Amino acid sequence: MIKVSIIIPIYNVEAYLRKCLDSVIKQTFKDIEIILINDGSSDNSLNICKEYSNKDKRIKIIDKRNEGVSKARNVGLLCARGEYISFVDSDDWIELNMIEELYNSVSSNNAEFCMSNYIRENESKSQYVDANIELKKLQDNEIKEYLLIPLIERENNQKEHILASFRGPWGKLFKRDIIEKYNIKFKKDLIVGEDFIFNLEFLVYINKAVINEGFYYHYLTNSNSITMKYKKDCWRLIYRNTILYLEDFLKKNNLYLEAKDKVNKLIIKYFLMSVINEGSKDNIKIKVEKINTIKEMCEDKIIMDALESVDLNLYGKKNNFILFLAKYRLKYLIYIFSVM
Repeated sequence: MIKVSIIIPIYNVEAYLRKCLDSVIKQTFKDIEIILINDGSSDNSLNICKEYSNKDKRIKIIDKRNEGVSKARNVGLLCARGEYISFVDSDDWIELNMIEELYNSVSSNNAEFCMSNYIRENESKSQYVDANIELKKLQDNEIKEYLLIPLIERENNQKEHILASFRGPWGKLFKRDIIEKYNIKFKKDLIVGEDFIFNLEFLVYINKAVINEGFYYHYLTNSNSITMKYKKDCWRLIYRNTILYLEDFLKKNNLYLEAKDKVNKLIIKYFLMSVINEGSKDNIKIKVEKINTIKEMCEDKIIMDALESVDLNLYGKKNNFILFLAKYRLKYLIYIFSVM
């Protein structure tokens, strides 16, 4: 059996793709298959994939119409034959020893999952991001206590939620048997949080996980990312759906009561992001439409229940005031603060 399947979804990334593929084919760990899913690219990405497949027989190309990254990853999972699965985004790159280090971590500990730290790359600097998880070898309930539930949101004493940036599937190894046994897939109807939910659904079924403290994955920050752009009615159309999936998952696995505080904090974070989004200069709606959108959010029971349950002093002065206004449904004042 092949040891590791590396799945790379690809969409219009000709400027970055060669650097990504070079880092994968030159891995010190050779027992891999490389699955490239061209998701309907209209640039030169497919030709670059073919160029590399001619040089390396471990590469498999799947050319399909554009259906989004979740569907592309799911297609890759269906084709994968490795003992473990690794995901790489096509505008990122990895250290040449990443797969070897992660595989050694899982095999030496008989683990089903491994996660490493990563390096956030932008034009001006490289930032080393440490997950800072206390235990490096986790079993059974420790996985839930130190990894699964902390992925949802931060504790009250944390200034920021560092683990939020570890919700993606990259920089990790997943045991393929677990994915197949429990039919774990990326939710193609989610715009935000599909990889977050995938990780949680995987973690709930495993018995052993290991944290590798190395920095192997280079994550390229992208100003064109979905998280950076204005999104129309993003609470109703995007974030609310993620929360509903999350709550359903937690309830089905008897984790909701234990995780409820973190879910409420995530709801508040998504609400604040949605308010800021509504005040974006790229939002072409007229003022009354923006205020009505904020009004709808302030009338949503999910948001209102969360407002009653969390410490509103956790989010900074401006955000705290917005939350105070939301509690009393003062939509016009919220709008004023969203554009400041």
